[in-house]
Amino acid sequence: MAPDLMRDGSETQARLIGELLLYENGLSWDDGSKKWSDGSLRIPGLGYNDSLGVNRNNDGTYEFFTAGMILNRDDDAFEAWKDYNGSEKYDVRDNTSASMWKKNLFTGETWSTIFGGAWTSIDVTSGSEVTVDGHTYKGNTIISDYFKMHLQAYGNSEKYGVSRVGVLTDALLLNGDFLNKTGTTVNDSIPWYLHPFSQNAGSAGCIGPMSAEYFEGSWNKPNEPTSGAWYMDQFLQQADQYGLYDGYEFNMYLGGRVRP
Repeated sequence: MAPDLMRDGSETQARLIGELLLYENGLSWDDGSKKWSDGSLRIPGLGYNDSLGVNRNNDGTYEFFTAGMILNRDDDAFEAWKDYNGSEKYDVRDNTSASMWKKNLFTGETWSTIFGGAWTSIDVTSGSEVTVDGHTYKGNTIISDYFKMHLQAYGNSEKYGVSRVGVLTDALLLNGDFLNKTGTTVNDSIPWYLHPFSQNAGSAGCIGPMSAEYFEGSWNKPNEPTSGAWYMDQFLQQADQYGLYDGYEFNMYLGGRVRP
């Protein structure tokens, strides 16, 4: 039985359009095993680690897209915390650059945005420690070249100053743990997030924009320009402009100094 396309909600519509593609390409759904089987589906332009996204346009047509982020770590990124010392230098805590892109799979049209401000992606506050080549580092830093992320509502918005965060998933950590689809590990029930930070970049493995070095206000106030929350809000606004709905899986690529 083909899916009902009259149900409401953009996320539901996107899922249903994806299901329709599967049906049209010969796949069938088994209620017993809860799996798709048979058929062969090829989406033009969908590359490694990409996820298919679907938006309904105002004219009733559908946009099929893929999207992601590119994170690039500085050469001295792992100096942020090394051999039991956290760096006092802001430009070391500012150890990552970030950009976002989106591609229409059928027209090939591509958009990209480079985010300003400082970003961090190195664990400097967790309890676990790992020794690599005679040096000690915090263990919760992501070291996967490719992983995933999806946006979701964050109930305790007063903590970070924003109502949504990115949940980081499908990633290997320096200590050997792996982030599952909930952003957690077998040893830690608290998810790894993309969220804002103060100038101190107190990350326990999470990733996100920091307040500017000269910023003197509250880092989690999005209405204060150059705060960490303000930069995070810029990111969320851009995701909305791209039509990247909550739950869509970003293609996350990590380059530069991925490992110590």
